[in-house]
Amino acid sequence: MELLSSYLTNEIEEFKENNVQVRFMGSIEGLPPAIVKKMEETVRETQDNTGIILNLAINYGGQAEILFAVKEIAKEVEAGKLSIEGIDAQVFENKLYTKGLPMPDLLIRPGGDFRISNFLLWQIAYAEIWTTPIFWPDFTPEVLIEALKEYQGRERRYGGLVTK
Repeated sequence: MELLSSYLTNEIEEFKENNVQVRFMGSIEGLPPAIVKKMEETVRETQDNTGIILNLAINYGGQAEILFAVKEIAKEVEAGKLSIEGIDAQVFENKLYTKGLPMPDLLIRPGGDFRISNFLLWQIAYAEIWTTPIFWPDFTPEVLIEALKEYQGRERRYGGLVTK
């Protein structure tokens, strides 16, 4: 957590200079109060930036995110603000930590693993997955370009059949 705090402190000016909006996804429960404060400050100081969004997964798990969304919807149903019939994919997506962000098109899995590891379980339903044996610290711009080139050659079907 100290690494995160140092990173946010050291990079805040660069985020501002480069118009980066910083967000966090995950639960703040159990995090040290000083870290939560630093995260909130970073979000507040970058919230008006309109460039890229840097969404950091801290204390995150896909299953926990889905349970969070279900509980939030249940609260609205219980309070009479939402009917069961009114629950659809959009309502559900608006309760996820990634609300307002586009669904990922490409999931890059470094380190040679062939699993999604409880990461963005709802959001990656139609994402293409690219794996590499290269571990994250050694991931270079050239490796990213390799992933993007392979992705460009794929046929995206979004769960549908190819018709000719």
